Amino acid sequence: GSQLNSDFIRVHRAFIVNKKQIKSVTQISDRTYEIELQGCSQKVPMSRSAYSKHKRLFR
Repeated sequence: GSQLNSDFIRVHRAFIVNKKQIKSVTQISDRTYEIELQGCSQKVPMSRSAYSKHKRLFR
């Protein structure tokens, strides 16, 4: 299979996003986070495990 470059990260089993487009990450419950992307009005869910794996990107 083809692979995306390292700018893309899996944030949920159904979502892969470009980390350069992440505007903010907000915790909305104990297990769920929400990502706001540049130029996109729809928010994207992020799992707790994905947040733990990638949290250094959001500091």
